[in-house]
Amino acid sequence: MKEIRSKHKQLKEWKVPQGACTDGKHIYVVYERKKPHSCKIAKYDLEGNLIKVSGRLKIGHGNDVCYRNGILYITHSSGEMVIHRVDAKTLKQKKGFKVVVPKKYSKKGIEAFNGIATYGKGFILRVMHGRGMAIIKKKRGKDGKMHYYIVKFYRTDTSYKTSQGMTTKDMVVFRSYSHAQKGTNYIVRYSSKGKEISRKRAKNKHGSLKGELEGIFFLGDRLYATTYLKEGKERLTYLTELESFQ
Repeated sequence: MKEIRSKHKQLKEWKVPQGACTDGKHIYVVYERKKPHSCKIAKYDLEGNLIKVSGRLKIGHGNDVCYRNGILYITHSSGEMVIHRVDAKTLKQKKGFKVVVPKKYSKKGIEAFNGIATYGKGFILRVMHGRGMAIIKKKRGKDGKMHYYIVKFYRTDTSYKTSQGMTTKDMVVFRSYSHAQKGTNYIVRYSSKGKEISRKRAKNKHGSLKGELEGIFFLGDRLYATTYLKEGKERLTYLTELESFQ
């Protein structure tokens, strides 16, 4: 377990960690500043040593992030249905894309997304303000251009406290749940159809996690997490390996 934010001046005002992911060689963490609202992405090596910090990014809340082919994909589109994109090497923002909701899913209450993970050749998204999960894939539209469409929508059969980051492994969805700073943190496994497989208290080798569980990601077969801990006036971000969730 390593504290990875408070000692770095570039992140002084960006105090709240959100999504986290890895490309297998680096770790990326989205940090939020609430007043005035903006986000930055910090790039670390696998030991949690800071390599680079982005400039201010227009990505809303930055609730979750995943990596594919040199690009970071980031959710929390503030009702705009947009998936934001950031170059993983330069940490500069690229043009994002809007998710197309087919007519048959228009009554599912889909307004935005606040969770994202790679899934096959597409992505799986957590629907904001609901218990749904949407699988999106790139398809050619009537305009002749390629767009990401929702191709499947599932309602999760359970939910616990506040839903945070998500990741996938072998087509199984892992989601983190927390309850503010109370240390009530869980990892729940779902099938892609939203059926719960298992629920475990989030622990590392020292025991149950303190603070608020935020982002989760796999590095090989090991599951890692970022947690947000308030200690007096300090705002701390910890990177930790979790117990096995295989």
